[in-house]
Amino acid sequence: MSGEYIMKIELNKTYNVSNRYKKTFIDSTFLSKENSPHLEWAIHWRVGNLLVTPMNEDEVELLQEIVDAGDDFDDVFETDDFENWELRSSWDGCYSELKCFQNPSYADELIEKFEEDEELQDEYFDLSGYAVDGLGYDYADCRITIEGAITVEEAESQNQIDTE
Repeated sequence: MSGEYIMKIELNKTYNVSNRYKKTFIDSTFLSKENSPHLEWAIHWRVGNLLVTPMNEDEVELLQEIVDAGDDFDDVFETDDFENWELRSSWDGCYSELKCFQNPSYADELIEKFEEDEELQDEYFDLSGYAVDGLGYDYADCRITIEGAITVEEAESQNQIDTE
């Protein structure tokens, strides 16, 4: 390791976090409706970038473990593990999927109905729009995950963060 720089993650310092491999940046939106199964609308992006600021020692330790693992990190990075994060960008959505963990056949039925009905496709941009505007679901939560190795870099300056 001679001459190799190992980044030291610091408390309250902001870092750019992005997926190292294409199609592993996943933006999930959770939809809810009273007396109906909850839905997850997941978009898989080719590339994405987050700003993450560790706010406690557990977050520092977790991000440090990911940095130290480098290409060997084969787990899932989740924004739920961090108090302070911000989506900066995502590019080139590759595919999306609708999931219903309580009743998988319910999601399959919604997908089939949407895909077979050209009028629904004309009226709603996508299946999540149909769920929200057509079926009365509400946006409940969101989470971003990155599967596998990630790139972590120090954000250059607070000014850069505010203006990007």
